[in-house]
Formats: sequence, C-alpha cells, structure tokens
Amino acid sequence: PLSVLSIANDTVTVELATSFTYLGGEDQVAAAAQLVYTLTALPGIRAVSVRIGNRATRMPLPDGRLSTGALTRAEYASLAPV
Repeated sequence: PLSVLSIANDTVTVELATSFTYLGGEDQVAAAAQLVYTLTALPGIRAVSVRIGNRATRMPLPDGRLSTGALTRAEYASLAPV
C-alpha cells in the first residue's frame, strides 16, 4: 500500500508499507524506480520523498548507493521505461 502524505512545490511525499523492506536489493531498486516514474508522470511532480513507518527512508539506487534526499527520474535513468 501507498499513501500520499503531502505535496509541496514539486515534491510528493509518500508512505510505503513496511513490507517494502522485505524485497531483495534489486527488487527494491526496481520498485523504487517504478514508483518514481509513475508519480513524476503526474502534472507538477518532479520528485518523490519516501517514508516507511512514518520515518524518512533512504531508498536504494541502481548504482548500489542509498538516496540522500527526494528521488527524481535522473537517479533511475538506467531503468527508464521504454
């Protein structure tokens, strides 16, 4: 499940279910990329901030690092839908 907590400027903040953490590394990256591409397709949204358990969450990036802020399509360009 996904809940939209807020939209401010060009960033949407969402709450993900804790079950997201049960995904393996590559599956987490793919799910994060899909989330970012889906939400940033909405008018006026350019970035996504993620919370799990009501806490800001660092999300996995394709290069193995963890995010340090709101996510944009640029972080997941290598996984862009065709």
